[in-house]
Amino acid sequence: MKILTFIFGTSPRTTIIGYLGAIATAVLPLLQDGKYDWNMLVLAAVIAILSRFVKDANKTGLAILMLLLIPSVSFAASSCTAKLVSHGLIELSWTAHTDGAFTSTTCTPVYPINGWVTDVVTDPGATAPQALYDITLTDKYGVDVSAGDLADRSATASEHVQIGGYPVYGPLTLNITGNNVNAAVGTVAIFFVPFTGD
Repeated sequence: MKILTFIFGTSPRTTIIGYLGAIATAVLPLLQDGKYDWNMLVLAAVIAILSRFVKDANKTGLAILMLLLIPSVSFAASSCTAKLVSHGLIELSWTAHTDGAFTSTTCTPVYPINGWVTDVVTDPGATAPQALYDITLTDKYGVDVSAGDLADRSATASEHVQIGGYPVYGPLTLNITGNNVNAAVGTVAIFFVPFTGD
């Protein structure tokens, strides 16, 4: 009985219900989002159980709020950063989600190309993506400027694709599929010839 009192307090039944509620509050959003692994679920549950040290309702509310925030802080979403290297070269540095997925995005800051895309170089990073992952660069009309030539990328070597001159007015959207490596990183270098007068 003393052990139960130590673990669950003076009202074991009420406290157990509270624990189950806290665990559900932390875990259900992860299941609904669909982007989780067992480490995420276990972490949320463990932190909820540790709330046994919380003695009043206000602190319990704070603990539950922390449970909701910790998964989003600890398990980052995919991201992409653009860099204007020169007037004719833009580098896109991307990072996959912790489950390997990548959300199609127009990388920020947004640099409109307004020119002829001639070449693309892909470079896997220190945490290399899965072998034969696929990349597309789509314009505002949803057309892949590489016409599928950026499929089946190497996970170990930089690769070059010659586009041949595709006119682009505005930014391009980066799409990455076929990767399952957690938090994989890479770089996509886009070479272009600005339109006359730009």
